[in-house]
Parts: sequence; structure tokens; C-alpha cells
Amino acid sequence: MLKGKISKKNVNDFVSKLSFGGKIVWALALFGIILVLYRYVMGLGAATNLSDGYPWGLWIGFDILAGIALAAGGFVMAGTVHLFGGHKYHALSRPAILTALLGYLLFIFGLLFDLGRPWNLWRAIYSWNHLLLCSRLPGALCFIQQFLFLNFYQLY
Repeated sequence: MLKGKISKKNVNDFVSKLSFGGKIVWALALFGIILVLYRYVMGLGAATNLSDGYPWGLWIGFDILAGIALAAGGFVMAGTVHLFGGHKYHALSRPAILTALLGYLLFIFGLLFDLGRPWNLWRAIYSWNHLLLCSRLPGALCFIQQFLFLNFYQLY
């Protein structure tokens, strides 16, 4: 662990100790941070080439298919074990709940990039107009996340 101030010598020591794979991972992480900043500064249209005429793309498909599909698989497995009495598969319920938790976290993390203004996310949860259906979805996602965190904490 590096102690003290960050200097050029400390950075060079850290980089020299990394393996080739570690250097690739750090390069991809820095590239991802640059792309996130570009997305927030220039907008979703400039970053993904989506517009009002073509609102769906790989971006939305990845969010929905990767995040929600992982979570659904985890819920089905955990439900099968706990609700339908498949107790011989109880060892599989822990990773299934972890998979569901990670799937929903991936979806919420991707949703922050889709919406474009994560600092205004609280407005969707605490909407002044309680008759709108769209204000219920973020509340449901928060409830599901809390449920998964509690289940994960209980199992581990």
C-alpha cells in the first residue's frame, strides 16, 4: 500500500509492479472514465448516436438484457429453493441471490447513464405528483434492492 503523498515515483513504482493484465485493466478503466465524462458533458446522443428517431440501441439492450436477466435468473433460482421446497439445492440459493443483487445493481448503474442526470434521481423516487405511475418504478427498484441486501446479509 502506498503511504504519504502521491508522487511520480510512487505512481511509477505502482505501475512497474502491475502485470500485463493489470495494466490492460487499468487502461480500460481510465478509458471508461473518459467515456463517462464525455457522455455527461456531450450528452447521450453524442456518446451513443441515439436520437428521438432512433431511441433504442445496443445501449438500452445491454442495460435491460444484462441487468434484468441476471436478476431474474437469481430470483427464479432462489424462489425455487425457498418457496417450492428444493432444499437439496439450498447451497445454490446464496450465489443466486448474489447474482440477483448484482444484476439489479448493474441495471441501476446503467440507468444512471441512460437518464443522464444522476444528481436528479431523487426526484423520481420522491415525486410531488403521487398519482403518476412512473414514480412507482424507482420506488419498487429501491425496495427490491433493500430486500436483496437484507437477504444477502442474512445468508452470509
